[in-house]
Amino acid sequence: MSLESAVVGKYCIVRCYAAGVHAGEVVQLDGDKAILRDSRRLWYWVAREGIALSGVAQCGVVRDDCKIDSRNPVIYLTGVIEVIPCAAGVEDTING
Repeated sequence: MSLESAVVGKYCIVRCYAAGVHAGEVVQLDGDKAILRDSRRLWYWVAREGIALSGVAQCGVVRDDCKIDSRNPVIYLTGVIEVIPCAAGVEDTING
């Protein structure tokens, strides 16, 4: 399985070197560049389980304890250093 086939079309957590952390559907991934659809920037998060983005991707967030920005219809990100596919139901905790 290629990296693209593992994440394109899926709701993922995407960490960038300088642009922070975003959650959205990966439309395209090319090296350290990504295009996301219907994304939100996670400025501050509290995972339901764990403390890292892996916990967010697998278990979701405690929405009232997070700072999550408005939805972006499309965003082009550079400096992508981590892409984590989310488990079922996680998108609902982020979009709350």
